[in-house]
Amino acid sequence: MATQKIIWTVLPKGFSGDGELVVSLVPSFRLTPQAPDEQLLKAFPDLLDWPGLLAATRFRLRVGVGAGAAAFDLKPIPEANPKLWHRVFPEELPVAGYVYNDLSRHNLRSWPVRTVVSYLHSHYGALAEQDGLARPSLFGPGGRLQGMLAEIGIGHSRRSPGIRRWFSDGRASPSCSARAP
Repeated sequence: MATQKIIWTVLPKGFSGDGELVVSLVPSFRLTPQAPDEQLLKAFPDLLDWPGLLAATRFRLRVGVGAGAAAFDLKPIPEANPKLWHRVFPEELPVAGYVYNDLSRHNLRSWPVRTVVSYLHSHYGALAEQDGLARPSLFGPGGRLQGMLAEIGIGHSRRSPGIRRWFSDGRASPSCSARAP
């Protein structure tokens, strides 16, 4: 039997004209057909009449945890259009099953947003002051971009310029130098 899971993400959207908080609810569907004949949308009855299901569903947003938590009833605006839904998502729409993509072996570089914004303001401001509308040079005299890249830990060599991409097992991508960062 086909299985489905819906993950809801709440995104702040602003305030209405009368000062009420407005949020967007974004559903992420995880559809998993178990048999070949379930690889069509008709195997997932909740999605066939999604506008009807939404109209019958009530949402409550809880903010915070413990004693300090507050809860709010959400009212949908606007309501989903069933005719449009059925035109865009017919019963015979093919469904490829959800497959978890394990990214645990991928290297990831992460910086706090405040640090990145500060870095960009200071360095790009300096580049604009020094070079004006001219394109800054990575190589050659006064290659200011080299210093910027070195500061964030991305080196290069004249033989193989560019940013190196490293795989979790330590090998470099074919188009990159084989020196570790």
